[in-house]
Amino acid sequence: ALDMRPWLDAARSFAMNSDFDLAGALGQASVLRALNYLCSHHYTAGENLLHSPLALRKMHRLTDKQFTWVALRARAGAKEWPDCQALVVGKGWLGGRKAKGSVSPGEVVSLLAGAGAPQDTLTVVLQLVESGEERLALGRKCGVASVVVDGLLALKDRLALLAYQGGMAPNSRDWFYADNALKNSNVKWK
Repeated sequence: ALDMRPWLDAARSFAMNSDFDLAGALGQASVLRALNYLCSHHYTAGENLLHSPLALRKMHRLTDKQFTWVALRARAGAKEWPDCQALVVGKGWLGGRKAKGSVSPGEVVSLLAGAGAPQDTLTVVLQLVESGEERLALGRKCGVASVVVDGLLALKDRLALLAYQGGMAPNSRDWFYADNALKNSNVKWK
């Protein structure tokens, strides 16, 4: 059994001005549900505070995967895209980016796209997908034109790129990105 008494006492004292009995409600909830609430409402609280998601993680020895998925869902629900990105994007060697948190970048992209994440956030997370085919398929599914264009460019498939550009709004940012890729003289097209 988990000892939630210190946490519940802190939650009671923290929610003094509320009509909602936070401590009572979370006392009956699972640790992951409590983590979800804390990530939604107290994500930036310091680890030394008992209403911090990091304190709950440490107290109950949650795995990286458990914490990352629950926090990611909560922050995506709150439309806090920089927090979502920080949860899954880490620094690799020589300033590159790599996936962190023991989560699949493909599943993260699906979650973020379902929550309405902006194209910039989806692009950064899509770049973490190692398989070019999977990245291209996810880019098409989520409507991230720059990733689709880069994928078709890597495949050197000029006809598919022309067809994809034909479906874009003329003179849009994405259309010009595809046009510049088609004009690239360094590519040996199939």
